Amino acid sequence: NSYSSSTTANILDSIHVHVHADAKLKGFGACTQLQHASRPTYLLLTGKGIKNIHIWKFQPPLNNKNHEEEPVWEQLYDTQTNGNTISLLSFY
Repeated sequence: NSYSSSTTANILDSIHVHVHADAKLKGFGACTQLQHASRPTYLLLTGKGIKNIHIWKFQPPLNNKNHEEEPVWEQLYDTQTNGNTISLLSFY
């Protein structure tokens, strides 16, 4: 490889992390982006391996250069699974 490590981009420079502390976010299962939303909007499925499934709406900040705007986290749905044996969650 002719590239040195100093000229190769670090993948972590392209990742933005948004933290939201809520126990209902445990057991990440799937994520999909809504195509016709007025701003970037994602649906998250959580609850894999726990007793409830949750659907969340996540909207990252539109302009986060100054870290002034907070991301939007909204729980849309919660349902019991009658056990903790679910091992796969997905959107269709």
